[in-house]
Amino acid sequence: MGRVVLECNNICKKFKNKVILDDVSFKLCEGDIVGLIGKNGVGKTTLIKIILGLQKSSGSVIINGYDMNRDFVHAIEKVGATIENACFYNYLTGMENLKLKSRLYNVSDVLLNDVIKLVGLSDVINERVSKYSLGMKQRLAIAYAILGKPNILILDEPTNGLDVEGMIDLRNIVLALSNLNMVILISSHLLSEIDVMCNKICMLKDGKIVLNKKIEEVKEKSYVLELDNARNLNLNYRNKLISNSCIEVWCNEKDIYSIIEGLIKQNRKLISFKEKNSKLEDIFLSEIGGSMSA
Repeated sequence: MGRVVLECNNICKKFKNKVILDDVSFKLCEGDIVGLIGKNGVGKTTLIKIILGLQKSSGSVIINGYDMNRDFVHAIEKVGATIENACFYNYLTGMENLKLKSRLYNVSDVLLNDVIKLVGLSDVINERVSKYSLGMKQRLAIAYAILGKPNILILDEPTNGLDVEGMIDLRNIVLALSNLNMVILISSHLLSEIDVMCNKICMLKDGKIVLNKKIEEVKEKSYVLELDNARNLNLNYRNKLISNSCIEVWCNEKDIYSIIEGLIKQNRKLISFKEKNSKLEDIFLSEIGGSMSA
């Protein structure tokens, strides 16, 4: 585990009498690419706004060792973010938009051009933003967010409205940024993209964090066994009968061969078996149930 970059402690938030966030606590460390997931309306964007100091709450947010409530300027100094729909001056070019911020941060032309290249906008950076596609605007928003050389980047629903090519571009940008040792927090309802981009997940349900682990730790490996008869088996592992001849068994690679040996001793004929890796959607349904839009 690397150095702790972001720490949320006992975050609580209410709107009127409705509890949105209930005692939320977690840490992000160097090297983390975290997917913040949960059903629509569960409080993901609210939590992000609290982290950025855009909304008040009880509890504390500590960024790079600085308490957001006590030392906002130093806490927010190394944070880049895009929240919901990024806004630009559409009558200006992409370069002109970026230079407005680069002057505030005293960003050199070399760094500015490196950022433009990183997000893949070199060919269109001198065109007016009004001519940009949604995917180009998303890339411009990320460029804007990382101009100040942050060590934590927060992206709220960055894949909204993107086509397949746009999502692939975004994925490549996130992975490139992670190689710069930048901590990245991504809120998204597209679990398949979170599965590919992130190495950790933070799952919200009813205002609480119900899962905060590395993806590889929560993805259970299972095997589908095809037998002459899969009913009434004596197994000491979690399993699910798929059909009269097929059963799914959750275990590690070492144990599957012991299981097969035990089935042979039970006079069961093994026809075939194959490995099946669980998807993030399976984990989501197991922990929360329903769909993302519920």
